[in-house]
Amino acid sequence: MSKHPTYTESYFDQRAQQFCALLSDGNMTKLMIEVSQPPVVHMTESTNDRPRLETAIVITGTPAVCPSQDQKMRSFVNSIMRQ
Repeated sequence: MSKHPTYTESYFDQRAQQFCALLSDGNMTKLMIEVSQPPVVHMTESTNDRPRLETAIVITGTPAVCPSQDQKMRSFVNSIMRQ
């Protein structure tokens, strides 16, 4: 979060909830799009490492919001890390 100080805790929570819904639906294609092409929230923020930020939200936020989706989250993260 220190690299993206203008993003609020609410943003991270909303994204984690969205990722949980996509994992629950099994919609890995949409999840990949959301992670690799996140919305621009603040024009002053760099877009260079936003996919890494979104991946971090998947890894840390998703288990906190929907622990039942942990296995799907791990499979998703393992698949994107191989690319």
